[in-house]
Amino acid sequence: MPQPSIKLPVITERNKAVMIGLAYLLFCLLYLGAPQLALRSPTPVPMLALDELIPHMPLAIWVYLSQFGLLFCAIWFAPDSISRSSALYSMLLASFIAALIFVGFPTILERPPIRSDGLTAVLWQGLYLADVSGNCFPSLHAALAALAVFPLYRRAGRWRLIAPLWAGVIILAALATKQHVVLDILAGLIIAVPSRMLAVRYFEGREYEPA
Repeated sequence: MPQPSIKLPVITERNKAVMIGLAYLLFCLLYLGAPQLALRSPTPVPMLALDELIPHMPLAIWVYLSQFGLLFCAIWFAPDSISRSSALYSMLLASFIAALIFVGFPTILERPPIRSDGLTAVLWQGLYLADVSGNCFPSLHAALAALAVFPLYRRAGRWRLIAPLWAGVIILAALATKQHVVLDILAGLIIAVPSRMLAVRYFEGREYEPA
């Protein structure tokens, strides 16, 4: 296939640590910067009947925040450079698409009070301190968790079971912690599709160093 005119660096075994760090910085810029550029005041996300049936489970914060581990594993343990590159750039593309939506159509979800103690309460306090309340729709938690499955699934072995289960419980935790509603999750999964397709199309047939 024709080589793309824009050359993105391939993420190899040698540069993956640096690229993970740079990608995280770019993600933070997009995620935290979007509310500062919002074109209007945030509006509440519509809730479905299903949302009312999902109980608030404070302990689910542990699973919710395990997203960081899943994303790291997806890049670090990817079976080759193309899988690794497709995964990371698809995540960045999904983050960029979501940031555009956060700017144009900001939404907000009422945060539940902290009803925990010990380390669980510390996690909730840290989340509320570091996160923003307006980036609800679409759910990047859902989008990035789904995208993380692909490189790990390609590793075969136990990852073919662990990766989708881990991503699935993270998405459920996003609902159980009341950080997202069902419409957020669906929208996040939707933006993951073109992000994955475009990243795979870009790197397909590229010349690269083996992982």
